Amino acid sequence: MKKIPIIFLTIFLLLGLIALFQNSVSIKKNTPEGNAKNPLYLTAMGQGLFSNQVILNQDKDEDGEYGTLRELSGSSSSRVKTAASSLIPRTFCPPEKSTRLVRHGYIFQMFLPGEKGWESEKIKTTNKQEIIDAQEKHFICYAWPKKIYNGSQRIFVINEEGDIYASDNEGAKQGYYGEKKAPRPDAAIDEKFKDLKNPFSGSLADGVRGKDGGIWRAVD
Repeated sequence: MKKIPIIFLTIFLLLGLIALFQNSVSIKKNTPEGNAKNPLYLTAMGQGLFSNQVILNQDKDEDGEYGTLRELSGSSSSRVKTAASSLIPRTFCPPEKSTRLVRHGYIFQMFLPGEKGWESEKIKTTNKQEIIDAQEKHFICYAWPKKIYNGSQRIFVINEEGDIYASDNEGAKQGYYGEKKAPRPDAAIDEKFKDLKNPFSGSLADGVRGKDGGIWRAVD
């Protein structure tokens, strides 16, 4: 995603905003899962723009790092002191004291590589090169239902590859609903992935079990 020219990312983001608007005003009742998938696509597009524009550059090289939902929405953070332009709708910014966003029946959470493993909105600036390098390459964002509604209970995930994967939420460690039962950052990572030297480089499970015991598959 980081190699896509900025003009194309901008066009994709605008198209995504149009799709999100159409979903929210006309087909939300018929396709509740669109309330999870459309924001995830927009978030991935926003990450591409955030990285390409090098809004965060902790090691002062030519590559920018990925951002939190708060940073993507143009709000300042401990890593980005000056608020930048909004790359995703400002309504996607989590509340000040929360690491999660609740929107249209789904809960969203972004994770980035950090010194303590995968971290979320409260991630701090780092000077560890291996962590900065990982932040330039990886992010993972989940959307899971606030509750069962309209017959939909699936959970969704997207990462830097830009494809959405879903699981039926019935795996051994799943059953994600609301704030009390949320997916771990590596929930959708292929259960066979083990790499202590590159712990953030695991691929999303596709037709196989993730770390949470559920079967994950790419969706349209």
